[in-house]
Amino acid sequence: MQEVYIQKDMFAAEQAQTEQGEPTVHSGERRRVAPLPVEQSYDFSEVDFSEKAVLESLRRAYRVLLSSRR
Repeated sequence: MQEVYIQKDMFAAEQAQTEQGEPTVHSGERRRVAPLPVEQSYDFSEVDFSEKAVLESLRRAYRVLLSSRR
């Protein structure tokens, strides 16, 4: 049972570092890296959200998913 607690503590530490914008380096070496700026530049007005387009997109994604499971 002790391993479970250790893993949870490691996960909590990793989450805390991720929230601070510092990537976790698993090789034992840790260094501070400036977080990358996030750019939200996608224009959703160009996306076709009609029922037909959404269903076709879901069908395509489902076929890709099924073909990758072979």
